[in-house]
Amino acid sequence: MRKRWKITLVVGIVITLTISMLLTIFFLILPRYYNPSNINNYLYPNSIMNGAKSDLEIENDNTIHFLLTQSTEEGDTNNIYAKLDFCSKSADFLSRFNEDILMNLHSLKIGLDLEKKPIIYLFRTTGFLYEIGEILTIINSKWEKHSSFIELPFNQSEIARGPLLNWNFSFDGNINLAYIYKPPFIINESTPEVTTPVIYNGDIEDSVFLYEQFPEIEDYNNNAPGDFKIFNDSIFVLWERFFSLESHYPCLAVYNLEQDWQLYNLSIEFNTTKPITVLPEEGEIKVFHYDPGFTTNISRLFTTKIINSSFSVTEEIINFDGNLIFYQDAVCQISNDEILFIYVRRPNLPNLQSELFLGFYNGLEFKEIQLSQTPKYSEYYAHCEISENYLHYSWSRWNYTGTKYLNPATSRIFYNRISLSNLEELFNESGFSLSKTDKINLSLHFNSIVSCNILEMQMLSINVERFKKHIYFHSDFY
Repeated sequence: MRKRWKITLVVGIVITLTISMLLTIFFLILPRYYNPSNINNYLYPNSIMNGAKSDLEIENDNTIHFLLTQSTEEGDTNNIYAKLDFCSKSADFLSRFNEDILMNLHSLKIGLDLEKKPIIYLFRTTGFLYEIGEILTIINSKWEKHSSFIELPFNQSEIARGPLLNWNFSFDGNINLAYIYKPPFIINESTPEVTTPVIYNGDIEDSVFLYEQFPEIEDYNNNAPGDFKIFNDSIFVLWERFFSLESHYPCLAVYNLEQDWQLYNLSIEFNTTKPITVLPEEGEIKVFHYDPGFTTNISRLFTTKIINSSFSVTEEIINFDGNLIFYQDAVCQISNDEILFIYVRRPNLPNLQSELFLGFYNGLEFKEIQLSQTPKYSEYYAHCEISENYLHYSWSRWNYTGTKYLNPATSRIFYNRISLSNLEELFNESGFSLSKTDKINLSLHFNSIVSCNILEMQMLSINVERFKKHIYFHSDFY
């Protein structure tokens, strides 16, 4: 009898150890990559997953790439790459870490290179409490450091990169991006003690630090949100000059071969506007910016048209009671004159509950439709992209009660798409409009601009015609 118990005990221990090893291999070693059979599990009104932040990139009408974060009670943790495929009706997910790694993710962005491989930018605080701007990719179902950004000079490395303003890809597949440089936790003679926009040119693997072009911004007041575009023979960098909660406005740096660098300070009488995006066109530049209404509880949306190097017009497109908040990738351009905005509004202050809205602007009128009606939840972190036939958008939803948010681990990420052919009908049925005669012309004036000679022409010798016309829109978040 005693011998039988010994055998039973030994067998039990062996089985327990075997199960423990298998579970360890499954959860900590093998990548969490699976293919659910029903894509409808991840389409609104169902959530994609539990998480706080997301970004998406559109390969075509039916293939959508996501970058997601998981949420815990302590904050953000782990990064998830996901791919929804409407044709195969599948959803694939790939976790970066095979265990819960605590991190605080400030901003994120996903794109696709010319080979349709994901390119990922993460600005986050590490477990050692320092900030980094990582650039990664997915290779053979694994998260990898992007090979183009491993051996860069110290002052352009991930420990010196802050929030991304935007990026694009050349015909050769090289990445060109603009971000906010910040002094790293380790410094040397190459790391200036300023925060400044930086343009990295992937074709020549070198950078331009804009404070060297404009000494008046050589301080710590340069910040995201912003944007970065290349159009024809010009380069555009948009960012925020932030001095206090009551003093911030957009700055736009423009480079072209005829006039070198110019700096536009787009401050208006309120001096509390934040940049959304820059849309360069033939003959003029459009900059969209907004006042969130945190000071006056009246939020406003503006457009500034820069006609030439010395003349611009700023108009108020629309205003709302309460707070208006834009996050990243908040604008989709249908045509030169037709633009879509996605944002959230808090109409009933001090109530923190916010709803998701879609706006349409054609230069003559502004129309709006409400996309959510969730009095027990608060929508936030909304962003959108456009494909040939659809508007794709994603956002997060947080439980809240009164003026208090609940456990961040309850946050959910959602995705939906709307046929572009149905947009006009939706706006006509349920939207309200503001005609051009109702708009306020805030300023019609000559710009105060600063011109500087470029440092070394080879430092920014970008052959713009080689760049694929692929427009992204970016606005960071609060």
